[in-house]
Amino acid sequence: MELQDFQTPDIVFRMGLPPTQVDILTSISGVEFIEAWPNRVEREVEGVKVFVLSAADQIRNKRSTDRPKDKLDADWLEAKKRQ
Repeated sequence: MELQDFQTPDIVFRMGLPPTQVDILTSISGVEFIEAWPNRVEREVEGVKVFVLSAADQIRNKRSTDRPKDKLDADWLEAKKRQ
């Protein structure tokens, strides 16, 4: 992998295997990097600090697709935020 690989839209890097598989997407629908970066959330995964999308940006992304599973995921995330 090279730096320019991460600057190319619509690339997915998959690492590991389910249930611990990690996907790195260089672009997603419904959310622009410039909007999402200030909303990022820092998490620790096995001792490594990583940034992930905020729940609100995840919901925007999920709602922007035509996949039924994404719609269900968005509903679940919204319900989780209300708890």
